[in-house]
Amino acid sequence: MGPETMPMAHEPKQNGVSATLTRRMRGRQVALLALVGVALLALVGRVTYWQIAQHDQLAARANAEHLRAVNLPAGRGMILDANGAVLAISVTRDTVITDPDVIRQNGALAQT
Repeated sequence: MGPETMPMAHEPKQNGVSATLTRRMRGRQVALLALVGVALLALVGRVTYWQIAQHDQLAARANAEHLRAVNLPAGRGMILDANGAVLAISVTRDTVITDPDVIRQNGALAQT
């Protein structure tokens, strides 16, 4: 038998998979894990940037969207019984609302 006809030595197999294929699969797993790790670090970095570096600007934007004074007229008219007699009427009243934090900041409590 010449060298052309001699059977080639096969790679050792572990659980029916060759060592080369096992190394290739391991390399792909490591590459995928590295890619997922980099993506996770990028997301954590972006969230950290928003929470720390952009906190004041984002908080101001949120307050501008959510906190505003709206004057709503509350005239509801009269409530009548079945005979048309007035049971209740709307009465306009002035209301004063205070924010304790603003009062403390202005030092108004120290003056009283």
